[in-house]
Amino acid sequence: MGIRAIDHVQIAVNAAELEASRRFYSELLGLREVRLDGGPTVRLALGFGRLDLLPSENWGTPPRAAHVAFEVDDLPSLRQRLLAEKLPIDESRPLPGYWRLYVADPSGNQIELLQPNHDSGAGA
Repeated sequence: MGIRAIDHVQIAVNAAELEASRRFYSELLGLREVRLDGGPTVRLALGFGRLDLLPSENWGTPPRAAHVAFEVDDLPSLRQRLLAEKLPIDESRPLPGYWRLYVADPSGNQIELLQPNHDSGAGA
């Protein structure tokens, strides 16, 4: 018996930025919100699992190395949506076999977005 899959990932977000975080993950990244009965957590469907946004009143700056990585279907289109929102993206860390960029959510959590680059013959 071993670990079969990730059920969910929970990240802390600044409570003052909860609505901006909800919009970032649902409208910009395209995750579908799953309604809860009460409680402050925003729950988003993520494949067979979910991403939970837990609002924190005692918010600090998240460590730069800590991040969530999402494999996406159409990184060029998502990149354009992020740029249209004037969000700074970091494309300075190439990964062989992938198109990849980093963006911060409204609370400063680092998000990695990547798509296999099948043109290069590599990828997942």
